[in-house]
Amino acid sequence: MLTFGETITVFYLCFRLALRFDLKRDEACWLALAFCFGTSFVGVPALATINHLAQVVAVALLFLAINEYVTQSRLWLIGVLIALAVVTRVPTGLHIVVFMLAIFVRSAQFNVKSGDLVKLLPPFGPIVGSLAFYNFTRFGNFIEVGYSYQLNSFGAPYAV
Repeated sequence: MLTFGETITVFYLCFRLALRFDLKRDEACWLALAFCFGTSFVGVPALATINHLAQVVAVALLFLAINEYVTQSRLWLIGVLIALAVVTRVPTGLHIVVFMLAIFVRSAQFNVKSGDLVKLLPPFGPIVGSLAFYNFTRFGNFIEVGYSYQLNSFGAPYAV
């Protein structure tokens, strides 16, 4: 049930973002439906597993970050949202680069760019650092998240 609720949240955030880009309400609704029930997201709300919940939470956090950038652009909050997405799915941390590039494209002066980076990155660093330390205490490696310890359907470890 939690996965379905998060999917509704993603639908709403996608719908709201589409409205911000001047789509009509029906077009925004179709876009949100296409995203939530498209190829990469299909079946996720119906399957109640922890893997799917983590994926839906990561997507919701990324949509919250995009909505924040489009509306109020509080960079510290975007840094926190991306870092929390990293906690659910590590590859989502690459999205911080998108916001860093947006900072470099948006502002012309170097001191403005560096000031914006100082707002974006400090919340991101401690959360990701805490995750790395947590992984080190669990597995003895900062970048190991446990996937190499999973067993396949035959009971053998996956080859990583």
